[in-house]
Parts: sequence; structure tokens; C-alpha cells
Amino acid sequence: MSARWLIALAFAAMVAGAPPASAERLISTLSTSRVLIASNFTGADVVLFGSVERDAQTVARRGGHDIVVTVSGPRETIVTFRKQRVAGIWVNADQRTFVRVPSYLTVLTNRTINDIADISTLRRTQTGLARTLLPQEIAGDIADSIREDPFRLAFLRLKLEQRLYTEQQNGVTFLTPALFRAAIPIPDNAPTG
Repeated sequence: MSARWLIALAFAAMVAGAPPASAERLISTLSTSRVLIASNFTGADVVLFGSVERDAQTVARRGGHDIVVTVSGPRETIVTFRKQRVAGIWVNADQRTFVRVPSYLTVLTNRTINDIADISTLRRTQTGLARTLLPQEIAGDIADSIREDPFRLAFLRLKLEQRLYTEQQNGVTFLTPALFRAAIPIPDNAPTG
């Protein structure tokens, strides 16, 4: 049995001190627009190719471009549990529900995220795993928790171990000063959708 796994692709090119957005265009394409998942699926890579084109009035950039590619899978709600040992038996002591979080999330950059933009820009654009909103339902309210929240840290750790969340510095490679490529890993346990 096979199903299509379509990629929701959102990416942003962030450059410190960049000229107005109308001066440069980002053109991109994928090596394949769909991945067929069958019982023998062992994972795949989808390659994103792109080019940064400037208009005739724009002078060539000295420092090069910075590219951040973010790929997000379908949203899902997940209940997580914290276990505690009681009278020699492990039981669920506490739980937290993560509401409408990405089932798959990959962030690829051409260099360290913190070198690409300042922290306020990264927070505002939710760039990188550390700044991605992971809303939780706590006592009836839904909000993102603090970054050091044990449930958030455990959730991220488990998603990273399952290869469903990844962040790769140098995951975007410039082939020329304007032409780039990025290999997007699709693990064998990737959700369909």
C-alpha cells in the first residue's frame, strides 16, 4: 500500500543589511514533488534547488546570501507523559498536550542560524528548532511554554531521536554565488500527508 507524502515547504532568505525585497527574487524547485511511501520505504532525500536573482539595477552583493529552508509536515496534537516511580512501579505522574505542532520539521541553513540574523528577528520569524512555537494545553489554556520547560525539552529530544525534527547547519550549499541546493531528509517513519 502506498501513500503520497507531500511536502509543505516554507523558506526565508534572511540577509543582514539586505536591499529592499523587490531587488532580489528567490527562485526554487524540488527534485521531486512527491514521495511515494510503500511498505518497503526506507527514507528518501528530496533536493531543493534554487537561485537568488537580482534585477538589472541591483549591484552584486559582496558578502553573499544566507538561506534558511524550513520544511514542515502536517500538524498534530500529541499527549506526552512524565513517568514517576511509585512503590517500585513506574506510573504516569503528569501529562501535557502539545496542540497542533508540526509532525515533521527540518531546518537547513548555509551557516549557523545565530550568524544569519539577530535574536529578535529569529524569534519573530520562528526560525530554528529552539524558536519554533510548540503550543501546549496547560490547565485549559493553550500557550507556548518557556524554552527550559521539561516537557518541551523532552518533546524535542524525542522528535530529534526519531529523526522527525532536524536542524542542519551547512545543510544549504551554494554551488555558485547565487545558485544553491539543499537535501531534505525524509525518514522512514515520516508521517503521510
